[in-house]
Amino acid sequence: MVAMKPQIDHFNGRAAQSVASTDDGWEIQLEGNIVIRNYDEDIGIPPQSIVGKTLLMVILSEMDTRAQFGFAQSVGHPLEVEEISLHPYRYSLTVPGYDEEVYPQRPDDEVEAPPHPDERVAQAPTPQPVPEEEQSNPPTDPDEAVEAAEKAPKATKAKKRAK
Repeated sequence: MVAMKPQIDHFNGRAAQSVASTDDGWEIQLEGNIVIRNYDEDIGIPPQSIVGKTLLMVILSEMDTRAQFGFAQSVGHPLEVEEISLHPYRYSLTVPGYDEEVYPQRPDDEVEAPPHPDERVAQAPTPQPVPEEEQSNPPTDPDEAVEAAEKAPKATKAKKRAK
């Protein structure tokens, strides 16, 4: 039997036990020896204040993944939430009973992360040749230019107002 690939939202309800910096990013240790590791150097280490707070909700998207830690609301106390961000392709989970570190939002662990939007280069559309009958060939002789202007349809006040 093949174990299902762990997902970060499988661990809602687990408390954060520690937040630590690592050589290649940072990690959060959850109850049950579950580790969330961040490998995106652009995302700073979460505050120590999430330690003891519960993973309440995870918001997944293609642009970012957000994990909300807090205390469940009780009578007379407002909900306290702290949110951390993760790059969808640059974080991993280590889960007891699963043999390897898992990148839950990557379609395949072998796939490289797509380039950052600022690094992408758009291709300009290939210009299409304009058919000769549609090309405009303005007259080069000044007398011909005046004659062509006189033959051109005149804009009426109604047409000007419509614009």
